[in-house]
Amino acid sequence: MKKVMIYLLLALLILALLPFLVGLFIPKERTYTRTHTFSSPVDSVFKVVTDVKAQPEWRPEVKAIEVLSSSPAEQKWREVLHKGPAITFRAKRKIHNKLFEIEIVESSFGGYWVGTFEPLNSGGTKVTFTETSIISNPYMRTKSALVIDLNETIKQYIVNLQKRLGEG
Repeated sequence: MKKVMIYLLLALLILALLPFLVGLFIPKERTYTRTHTFSSPVDSVFKVVTDVKAQPEWRPEVKAIEVLSSSPAEQKWREVLHKGPAITFRAKRKIHNKLFEIEIVESSFGGYWVGTFEPLNSGGTKVTFTETSIISNPYMRTKSALVIDLNETIKQYIVNLQKRLGEG
């Protein structure tokens, strides 16, 4: 009976440590980039992407946006999701019709998101979105690798943006 208890405790210890050990081999930073060409003009695309308050209208995963600061010096907001914890963002750089860069400032992980906008001769817009997550905790890295597909997240963002622009 004593041996069974020891083996059971060892098995539980291994199960508890396994996600941590796996997480040690997963990079702290994961970056995904996707480029898409929209038929809408750069003004329209940039306006939709940077209008943070309106995002719940076209991003189904976003339940609400809580604006924490909207001054030109610092734009900060919290995204309240239907599933998962709220995430607080801060606009790092915003260059009209060219660049929108935001960073995660309060969450169980860090990271940043960059959108670059390029007007095309056709009147459309070429957009490149890059999302980088930074997760220090090995347990959370394992969970993130199993649950969050950043490539799919960016892909879905583009699909939702297409619909908002009347292109999808």
